[in-house]
Amino acid sequence: MEITNALGAYKDNKLQGYVIQVTDKDGFGGEIELIIGIDLNKQIKGVEILSINETVGLGMNAKNESFRLQYLNKKVDSFVITKTGKEKDNEIDSLSSATITSKAVTNGVNGALDFYDLLKGDGQHE
Repeated sequence: MEITNALGAYKDNKLQGYVIQVTDKDGFGGEIELIIGIDLNKQIKGVEILSINETVGLGMNAKNESFRLQYLNKKVDSFVITKTGKEKDNEIDSLSSATITSKAVTNGVNGALDFYDLLKGDGQHE
């Protein structure tokens, strides 16, 4: 997993959060490139897939809003994949027959959360 870009998100010259671009190299079909929005409360505000080359009908379903919405408005230190149905805020339902893809996307989101902690720790957000 690699952080490829990070930008502050501003409204009326006031920092609202960060937009972090991540590339995870462990997708079933190769690299998955994501962009994640995180507000100053460490809530996920957006997950978009910029580049993905997974199996049609399986891993490509990671692009579906229903999968990506699982991350939104959650405030957790990290997410985990479950195959048995999510019960906690930090659990993400795996895509059917696409666990590798589900893990790669989740690892990317987790990497953005870790990087957010580094950004927030630098004192520039205040």
